[in-house]
Amino acid sequence: MNNNCIYKDGGLYLALALGRCRSHNNGFVIISEQGILMSKDFNAWNEKKKKLNEIEPHFYREGEVWWCSVGVNVGVEMDGKGTKFDRPVVIIKSFGRDALIGIPLTGCRRDGRYYVYLGKILNVENSAIISQIRLFDARRLIMKISTLDGHLFSYLQISVRNLIFPQKIVCPRFYGGLGANAISDVPEFTFTGAGP
Repeated sequence: MNNNCIYKDGGLYLALALGRCRSHNNGFVIISEQGILMSKDFNAWNEKKKKLNEIEPHFYREGEVWWCSVGVNVGVEMDGKGTKFDRPVVIIKSFGRDALIGIPLTGCRRDGRYYVYLGKILNVENSAIISQIRLFDARRLIMKISTLDGHLFSYLQISVRNLIFPQKIVCPRFYGGLGANAISDVPEFTFTGAGP
């Protein structure tokens, strides 16, 4: 067993620490908390993905938590679990009917700059793993689980913004016909992320 492997989420997810974990059966070795070796099943996920591509997307809203077919992914990207390759995902931003930005959840309380504790969802402690934020096709959504409280959802959005844009950002406004030398005379828009 390679001691450089990092265990997460019951062992069904493996971070490759410094690239030192060995590949196995054309996938990466997964080591559960019980010490059981498992490999990522890219072939089974590919068959599931073909079926997902044929279904109609569900109707969803921002702030909802859904079971989502996250899939089998590469390296440190979050994987789904079980035969549906799913895990809970909170919808952060909708891009119409077909696409959304979501954050996968972990079934335990996690603290730190990459996590936001959400409390219990279906009697299980959950934290959003904001470092795993990504685009999902709405056809990956399986079943709605819950909707976050408005204040908690706002806190999650602020936490995402602070992780991605941690510093003060100053953007000059550009008006038609102004040259580069005229920028100093243009009012500036300043964004400072509020939150914890």
